[in-house]
Amino acid sequence: KACLDAWRSFLDAGPTLLKAAMQPTAVPTLVLHGAADPLVRARHSAPGEAWVTTSETVVLDGAGHWPHWDEPDAVNQRLAAWLVAGLDDAWDPIDPA
Repeated sequence: KACLDAWRSFLDAGPTLLKAAMQPTAVPTLVLHGAADPLVRARHSAPGEAWVTTSETVVLDGAGHWPHWDEPDAVNQRLAAWLVAGLDDAWDPIDPA
């Protein structure tokens, strides 16, 4: 319990600690997080629009710490839809601006 409490306190301070280390990016990013994750709270899963301007965060209700194991169909459905939408947006990895 003490280790988990220490990890969570680090995550609570995360935006302050990580701000200096992270550089803003426009690379499309999909974050899938399990709502029932006992280790990392869902509110810690969003990378923050200040850092990742093209991110989408999806919290999966029936999933825990490993959404791809707990809800593989939901993960595959969300990932496939996100990839297809990205193709439609014609994002250029060479010139993302």
